[in-house]
Amino acid sequence: MRGIEHRSHDITHQFSTAMTCTTTMEYRVFSPDAFSNLRDWMDREETRTDYYASIASNRSSVKIRGSNGDARLETKHLVSVHDEMQIWTKLSCPVAEAECDATVRAARENWIAVTKRRSLRYFDSNGLRIEPDEIDEEGNDEIHDPPTQAEAAEVVVAGQTFFTFALERQIKIPTNSNNSRHQHAYREATDSLRLILRHAGFTSATIPPNESYPEWLRRRTIESCQTADEPA
Repeated sequence: MRGIEHRSHDITHQFSTAMTCTTTMEYRVFSPDAFSNLRDWMDREETRTDYYASIASNRSSVKIRGSNGDARLETKHLVSVHDEMQIWTKLSCPVAEAECDATVRAARENWIAVTKRRSLRYFDSNGLRIEPDEIDEEGNDEIHDPPTQAEAAEVVVAGQTFFTFALERQIKIPTNSNNSRHQHAYREATDSLRLILRHAGFTSATIPPNESYPEWLRRRTIESCQTADEPA
């Protein structure tokens, strides 16, 4: 029993030290065609494949992020919407420390594989670009807290290619803060994201509706099923 108790304590300690919980404000759009205003954004590209569990709701997702030694198990839940911006909470832990290699193997065989060739840029609250080496391990830059991550990516799902653009900014509010503190943080983040959208070449007339990965993947799954059911 002592051995079991000791092992249980080790696993609990791993989760407590390795698991992260964050709240983010996000804006994301998808397109079957490349965004003409983002042609010069695809620099410092990186490619990875994420595996999403079957999407049952637009408000949540479970995925294996990446597939190498740094893979992470991540859950995501939509908390609220502020104007057109979405507020999400994320729980994430390293797959290796969660001891779920079998889950990774099953995910590769059965979950939705999404290969992402993406380029990241970072901006401060004033819309000024920050170099990646100015960002610390927690996603904060040395002067401004927190920065906004902008992602331009080519996405391949089931052999089909799509394009996506996204902004993500971490929301840091003390747990005992009142509602007005939350609303102030949301307004500040919303203003920052809108500013960066304008810098990226989007205008109020050309900005598509916000659509998260859970929404988009679920919509694509439904559309694929409907197409498959159509008579030849």
